Amino acid sequence: MKNKAEILDCTLRDGSYVLNYNFNKFETSLIAKVIFDAGINYVEVGHGIGIGANLKNSSSYCSDEEYIEAASSVKNKFSKVGAFCFSSNISYDQLNSVKFSGLDFIRFGVDPRKYSADIKYLEYCKKIGLEVFVNFIKSYSYDKKYLSQATKNLYSIGIDGVYIVDSAGGMLPDEVNILVKEIKKIVNNKFFIGFHGHNNLGLANANCLSAIAAGANIIDSSLMGMGRSAGNAITEMLIAILEREKILKEKINIQMVFDLITNVIYPIYPKKNFDKNEILIGKSYFHSSNYPALVTFCKKINVSPNSVLNNFSFKKNVNLNEQLKKKALKLKNVFNKNQVKKNLNEKNIEYLNYSSPIKIKELKKIIASEKFKKNCNVAISVCRSKNNLLEIKDLYSLENIIVGHIESPNAKCDKIIISTFANYFIFFDKNIKIDKNWRNNLIFRYDEKKIFYETIEDFVMFSNYHKIISNSKVIKFDKIKSEKNGKILFVLDNYSKNIEKKLKKIKSKFDILISQKLEKEINYYKKKFPLINNFFKPNYGVYLCSEIIKKISLFEHIKNNVGQYKIEKNNFLVSGGQIGSKGSIVVNSIKFPNKIIGVSDGKGSLVKKEIDSGLKAKVNKWFYSRIIN
Repeated sequence: MKNKAEILDCTLRDGSYVLNYNFNKFETSLIAKVIFDAGINYVEVGHGIGIGANLKNSSSYCSDEEYIEAASSVKNKFSKVGAFCFSSNISYDQLNSVKFSGLDFIRFGVDPRKYSADIKYLEYCKKIGLEVFVNFIKSYSYDKKYLSQATKNLYSIGIDGVYIVDSAGGMLPDEVNILVKEIKKIVNNKFFIGFHGHNNLGLANANCLSAIAAGANIIDSSLMGMGRSAGNAITEMLIAILEREKILKEKINIQMVFDLITNVIYPIYPKKNFDKNEILIGKSYFHSSNYPALVTFCKKINVSPNSVLNNFSFKKNVNLNEQLKKKALKLKNVFNKNQVKKNLNEKNIEYLNYSSPIKIKELKKIIASEKFKKNCNVAISVCRSKNNLLEIKDLYSLENIIVGHIESPNAKCDKIIISTFANYFIFFDKNIKIDKNWRNNLIFRYDEKKIFYETIEDFVMFSNYHKIISNSKVIKFDKIKSEKNGKILFVLDNYSKNIEKKLKKIKSKFDILISQKLEKEINYYKKKFPLINNFFKPNYGVYLCSEIIKKISLFEHIKNNVGQYKIEKNNFLVSGGQIGSKGSIVVNSIKFPNKIIGVSDGKGSLVKKEIDSGLKAKVNKWFYSRIIN
């Protein structure tokens, strides 16, 4: 009879690394509910590093208790909400607090050589009614007898399970199988043996299968493999494999999981296809949390981190010491220097909901959170308010941009906005005077009124109305002869008693497009004017985002593409709209070239002329040097 296992989904914990710990309460409850309803009973939530890390390490969007409460609020009778921790980050008070918030199980990250300091916390967690698991971090660093003895000792104090953990994503299925089999020998069938893998070598799913074959009865995974470093085993794939092989303990609704990924996970986590850093981390057994230290170490000896990862193993320990420095310097001449290039991916169109009103610091927090999820540009648009209040009016998202729209009453508040959002693009309405001291590379202009009226004009243009009636003094529409039973649109730019006279004259059903907030709720007007069919308001946010995207694109084009490069004495490469002397080679970009446009005529256009073979060879060499670092 085949051994069967269940899945523990850790998207909401390990996956938070990807978002810089920025899951919010709504996302936590939504994702947890769908996972629970699909049939996965164990869900781990919270800060990626675990309980207490929010205070000691980097901060997360919510507190430990808020994450646990959010997930616990959607549990069914089979559901269990868990959290991870290191004993160095916790206290008894914190353990009581998370238990009170709804925690069902807890997992301790444990060094198999130093677990004696953890025992008091393990025993306390059992005492207050939690299921308790121990994760042997960097399990590959220890032989099977060592881990078996550690398990035996922990088993004797009454914990519920242990995990083999492939922290660097470098283990092979045979290695996992050996460790699990050895532990299986000294525990009963009720004891949990788990596997938590990372996917640096693409073996996380295979390692899960090997663990199950050896006797593991619970395995970790995350949606789309979302997690630290190269990610985890992939929940949706494991469901399919385990179900097909009849080794899944309980039935899971994979279609619900697919829907969750499509509608919630994918928009905030576009899957990366290739990352050489993560592959080399897996190859060398180097834990990704130590990567910043490796970068610092390599800068001092002037070699690339990837060269070190490609030539040395860190399976037993991570010692960035003098001995490693000497070995690295000996190999320095054969190292290839690599640069990491980030890929910006377009995101789905959506409107970002938030609780209004919010303060400027809250807007900054929300924007920072969404930026990590969408990996896109952020901009702030500022127009003058009609009162003395600094107000956050809207928060929009379109394609690869998030825009916070603010109304500012005066120059003093303008300065606060610039200071708060100094690292983002800031667009001031053209009617706002910009102090010369404010000017930097990220402050620009836009025309609030022009954009606003364009939304009205385009709504009319793209709509199928046969007659347009308008009281706007700014926008003039051509009079369209009414067809029998044709659709009528009334464009209402401002409301007055004279408008009511016009509305009464309309003798067939019509729609109203408003440019400003109505004085009363729409049902009042529909009751007074029964022929009113629908009310519409132009989607100003879409136009504002589109205009800002256009301006940022032009800014980045000029910044990255315009320029020239001297390729030989009298010959230049030019790009991005810069006019070169006659005979210059025109390319699409100096910084990131991938195309030759032609040969310049020196007047701003191209000539029909072949590039001579000598010059062509030099151009090709230059292209190659830009593409291959």
